[in-house]
Formats: sequence, structure tokens, C-alpha cells
Amino acid sequence: MMPSKSLLTLAAALASLTVTVSAAAEPQEKPVFQAKVLAEAGGPLVLAFSTPRPFAGKFTTKPFTGLFGLQIGSPRYSPAAIEFGYVPGSGYGANLLINMVSVGGFRLHLLDPGVFVNAVSPVSVARMPRKIDVAFGAGAALAVSSRFELTLDWRVYLPDPVTGITKYANIYGTVYADEAVKGAQWRLGFTCRL
Repeated sequence: MMPSKSLLTLAAALASLTVTVSAAAEPQEKPVFQAKVLAEAGGPLVLAFSTPRPFAGKFTTKPFTGLFGLQIGSPRYSPAAIEFGYVPGSGYGANLLINMVSVGGFRLHLLDPGVFVNAVSPVSVARMPRKIDVAFGAGAALAVSSRFELTLDWRVYLPDPVTGITKYANIYGTVYADEAVKGAQWRLGFTCRL
């Protein structure tokens, strides 16, 4: 039989462990405002292993791109954030990141609708000169510390339908089916919370 002092010590240890576990299980309060800087690099992985179809001509999608951006959101009130991004040598744009899954330090965002302004040259399908692209995609982020996340993003830059249909009707469907989707950019990077 245990002496009473040992029982008291065991009870105190169990009570301390219970308090610690319950405090850790409580979710931390999410911030009202959050801003993160973003840096990513990558390219069109699917297109890299594709061969152009004879009627589509040569691919004119950039083989490598980087992205520098800023993500702004209000995690306490909304699962969405806005990402403003700059792709050197191409242009700039904005996407709405819709966090569909957020568990612990892992986030998964889908759809990511947006607009991209081709200030210099389009990211994909450069043979169709145009000012604006419709962008969409998906991505994931994994927290590696309280400030940093590893990111993996997939973005498609599609020629806007108005320009595509009015100016390039004969190749528009081919471009959508072939090059623009295969030329989607896969980027690996990180975010840093400000």
C-alpha cells in the first residue's frame, strides 16, 4: 500500500497534467488582422513533360516563374484572405484564397479566383497578347513555426474570355484545353507573418 504522501504527490501530478492538457487543447484566439509576406518559385510541371500538338504550335508558357506577394486576412472573422502578387517579368494580380480546411498548422485553400494584369508579358500562352488573365488555383500551407509556413501553390492563368473569343476564336479552345491548363504554375515557397 502506498504511503499517503506518495498518493498526494501522484494526485498533484495528475491534476497538473490534466490542467496542462486541457489548456493545450483549447484553441488559441485567432487574430483580428493578419498580414504575411510570400515568396515562391516554380514552373509548369505538367507542360514540362508534354509535347506540343502539331496544330497548337510551339508552347509559349514561361518555363520558370517566381512570385512575391502579400496575404491579408482576418482569421477571426473569415476563412478567406486576399493575396496580392507580383510575378517578375510578367505582371501583378490579386487572388481570393478560400481556406476550405484549417487544422492545427495546416491550411488547404481551393478555387483561389483572381485577376492577373499582364504588365510585361503573359505567364502562359504568350502567343495570345492580352492585358488581363483570369486566374484560379489551389494551395496548401504548413506552419513550421509561429511565424513561418511552407507553401505549395498551383495557379492557372487563362486568357480572359472576351479577348480570347473575339480575337483568337480559331485557337481559343485549343489554348484553354492544351497550353493554359498544362502550363499551370506549381510553386513552392514560404510565408512569414508580419
